[in-house]
Amino acid sequence: MLRIRSWMNLLLVSLLLIGPACISPAVPPAVHYFSPTLPAAASRGAGRATRPLWLRRVVSAGHLGERFVWRASDVEYGFRELTRWTEEPATFVRQALERQLYPGIFQRNETSRAFTLEVELLSFEEQLDPERRAHVAFVVRLHDADGNSLLERSFEHGTPVEGSGDAAVARAMGLSMSVATREAVRSIDRAARE
Repeated sequence: MLRIRSWMNLLLVSLLLIGPACISPAVPPAVHYFSPTLPAAASRGAGRATRPLWLRRVVSAGHLGERFVWRASDVEYGFRELTRWTEEPATFVRQALERQLYPGIFQRNETSRAFTLEVELLSFEEQLDPERRAHVAFVVRLHDADGNSLLERSFEHGTPVEGSGDAAVARAMGLSMSVATREAVRSIDRAARE
């Protein structure tokens, strides 16, 4: 009888000590935010931009939002729930294009009398296989003022992620985005001159 009472006292004391920890709300894990870093834009000659261009919109695939996206294969992707971009990826691509298009190559113009450019972002993902890479891919569509198609082409670039952690992914994503947008701007410039 004494043993049972000791055992029950021990159980009661344990429940009193451990119980509140079991029912108290846990501190939720912290969400971390990142921005892809972009290299400094090359300076452009002043007064050279005479052709008007309207960068109409940059849209993205439905799965490309604030959460980091990883891709294990062409049919499998997922999200990092606690790792977010500070902006939507389409916003980053738009800003990168604007930095390279204006004011040196084209003149900003939002009318139907200008060249129009539309961009569709297809990939802004961390690829895991066969190697860890930051991958950016998008399609550009350039039209003249009459609506004639001058260019429809995809651009993409993958940069190996050097180091561990999400900051390394953000740095590599910035480099991939910079290379892909620079190549796109060269093609846009060439198509508008022809």
